[in-house]
Amino acid sequence: MRTLVPTSLLSPTLTKEGVGGRLAARHVNDRHEDSTARLTFPSHWNLPDVRGLLYARHWRVCAFCGCDLPRNDRGDVEHFRPKGKVEEDADHGGYWWLAYDLNNYLLSCSLCNRVRKRDRFPLRPGARVRTTYSQRRRLRTEGRLLLHPEWDPVEDWLRVRWEESLCLITPQQHLSPAARKRVQLVIDFFSLNHDVRLVRERNRLRDDVLDALDQERGEDAKYMALRFRPHSLVAKQILANRALQYLPTIEEELRWLLHVALKELLVAVELQDRSGLTDSPHERLTKELLWTLAALCLEPLTGNRADVESLLEDADMTEIVRPFIDAFARAYENP
Repeated sequence: MRTLVPTSLLSPTLTKEGVGGRLAARHVNDRHEDSTARLTFPSHWNLPDVRGLLYARHWRVCAFCGCDLPRNDRGDVEHFRPKGKVEEDADHGGYWWLAYDLNNYLLSCSLCNRVRKRDRFPLRPGARVRTTYSQRRRLRTEGRLLLHPEWDPVEDWLRVRWEESLCLITPQQHLSPAARKRVQLVIDFFSLNHDVRLVRERNRLRDDVLDALDQERGEDAKYMALRFRPHSLVAKQILANRALQYLPTIEEELRWLLHVALKELLVAVELQDRSGLTDSPHERLTKELLWTLAALCLEPLTGNRADVESLLEDADMTEIVRPFIDAFARAYENP
């Protein structure tokens, strides 16, 4: 896990005029008329503008286990609070009113979403009140167990024991006993120290960072600590301890993400032109990346739009991205 920067942008799909927003309003109306009305949840969260926004926040890294999404896995749009049911509470019926709420979405690997998380949403030990629609204004005070990478300072709460052979993740010692217990439960929930693949990935990254520092290749170590790289918390904590001067700045993180998104976009466009097919994977990826670039232009990590606009101009992409920027702006004006 690593800390993510929240967004105030709105996806056109999820506004009141969008297909997701309209369905969300219909759900509310149906449940007002009949509290037991059956609701359906078409996957509008997989439309390009929604995914593009998530890539701008996550890139290709699972929000929970920190793994790099494999090239054949686009990542699952995971509902942090499950939409249709809650495994721990059969009578609850799920957080259905959040099914088309961007703030309830995270990008996850399929293993974390479909095997570990599923429809689970445990409360902290001792917390007994689960929020319902009529109590939705109390959602922020709900005693949730799971950490959220945008709402919680996860990087301050997790310690990577990179000095030890297995590079395990543990709660930080400065936390209160109750907080340490909560963090440990989350670590166990996502099998962060029990999944052999994850442990090996962190071990390899630890070794690569230390080798880079030993060989005075600090820039290589910095690359591995970028927010949008897999298991970046491992590299960050090593650099914080061994080579503070190589911790990446937010400007460097933004520059890296922009370059990677632009390069991927240019390849996707060329492949789409060669195929000539409509609704192909290349066409969908092209749209997603255009939304990603638009999101980064409107709400860059640095807060300075000029950092993004100059790069788009250099790549001769400004006019191509402009319609997507305008669509985000309209969604913000008409939520």
